[in-house]
Amino acid sequence: MKAVLHRGLQIGCAYDVTVVFSVMASVFEGLTTELLTECYSSNQEMTIDLLVRPVRTFANLTPLEIAVQANNQSVISHEACQNLLTSIWMGRISDDNPSYRV
Repeated sequence: MKAVLHRGLQIGCAYDVTVVFSVMASVFEGLTTELLTECYSSNQEMTIDLLVRPVRTFANLTPLEIAVQANNQSVISHEACQNLLTSIWMGRISDDNPSYRV
């Protein structure tokens, strides 16, 4: 992307900044989803922990909060995020609990 922009500037092309940012956002969204898939297939528990760990450089927001604020549907709909959200939503109620304990 950077090389394309640099080449365009060399030949005098003008770019709409919103278009450039939109393309870059799409690229990073895809990379984020790929990374999340790799992490989750390698270690599910660690991936869940990473999704809720505050990031200092982003005002102590968690990656999940960042995805929600950015309306990043591909990340939010990822299996790792969905399993995390289900566990938060269900709380202590799970499929493993017998019905008399619910």
